[in-house]
Amino acid sequence: MGELAAVGAVFCWSWTAMFFTIASRHFGSWAVNLYRLALGALFLFLTHLVLSGDFRIATYPMVMLSLSGIIGLFLGDLLLFQAFVWMGPRLTMLVYTVSPALTAVLAWGFLGETIGWMGLAGMAVTVSGVVWTLGEKRDDNSGKFHLPSVALTVVAALGQSAGLVLAKAALNTGVDSLYATLWRMIAAFGTAALFAALFKFARPRPGVLWKRGASGALVGGAVFGPFLGVWLSQVAIQHTATGIASTILSTTPIFLIPVAAIMDREKATLRAVLGAVVAVAGVAMLFFR
Repeated sequence: MGELAAVGAVFCWSWTAMFFTIASRHFGSWAVNLYRLALGALFLFLTHLVLSGDFRIATYPMVMLSLSGIIGLFLGDLLLFQAFVWMGPRLTMLVYTVSPALTAVLAWGFLGETIGWMGLAGMAVTVSGVVWTLGEKRDDNSGKFHLPSVALTVVAALGQSAGLVLAKAALNTGVDSLYATLWRMIAAFGTAALFAALFKFARPRPGVLWKRGASGALVGGAVFGPFLGVWLSQVAIQHTATGIASTILSTTPIFLIPVAAIMDREKATLRAVLGAVVAVAGVAMLFFR
């Protein structure tokens, strides 16, 4: 169940990237970041209200989930989005592939999780496929490596990894994955709203919220990302090793290849296809380890 949930999350996130790209062109990345967290929290709250309605939670998982939301969903994503601006999405995601290794180390150190040789081999193969795909040279002005951007991306990856490990610590206490996702989203949204209140440049412009096409893309991105995608990622780490889940979640750029072909009619190169095959083979190793 954990591996299948991770694949489902990656599928959702690949569509989220396309939706939020469209929305960001109209609202700006800061506004989209705030709106996506607000909508995600709303959808999760309504779903939990219908399915359970029980909002009780102990202090320890509440603290762990709140820290997870702030560090992973807010701070990690905030730094990642800035790295996109400085270095471009392709090179940023290339550096970001350190996230599974960081997650595995943190999960081993704080949770005592072990993966085994087959799991480590599957992780290596999967990440190699992603790196092979993203490492393709392009003549599209997609950015250049420079130290500040690389450092920012590594810190973003560390934030994402820490967020997953903290969430797993809470899930180990028996908290429902949907409720855990809701707590993470509320904490992230609260922090983002405070950030927007303190810094004028981060404040959204409500006047453009109802632009045709843009609002639909924003809602679609929120459904596939902060709602379904993040929820499935919590199911994934609840039912499998955190490092394994993180590795599968890192294959989002691979899933973006067919999505880009459908949405933007972008042709996949032979190298991208081969990299995808290698990454999928690695994921298969994780399934059958």
